[in-house]
Amino acid sequence: MFNLQLSAEQLEFRDTVRDFVQNEVKPAAIHPDRLQPFDKPLLADLLDNASRMGLRTLSLSEEAGGAGADMLTSCIVLEELAAGDVDLAAVIGLTAVARKR
Repeated sequence: MFNLQLSAEQLEFRDTVRDFVQNEVKPAAIHPDRLQPFDKPLLADLLDNASRMGLRTLSLSEEAGGAGADMLTSCIVLEELAAGDVDLAAVIGLTAVARKR
């Protein structure tokens, strides 16, 4: 049986990413300049911030420089990011998988 009750660590990851999304990602994602048709640049500065938070290496083992997060924790983080900007979540998700290989 798969337990979906979040651990204290998973709740902390969720709350940290949720705050980041609320305070930094959402305001940038809904900026009028970014919402023009055919001109939706990637939020590169926020991608850098997410990388500094360790979100790109979250699922890597601690020996490899990551947090050693399990799949559920990674999903929680990506879901919270996607609530602010799906493009940012997709890049984090893809680069996290690529680095894990």
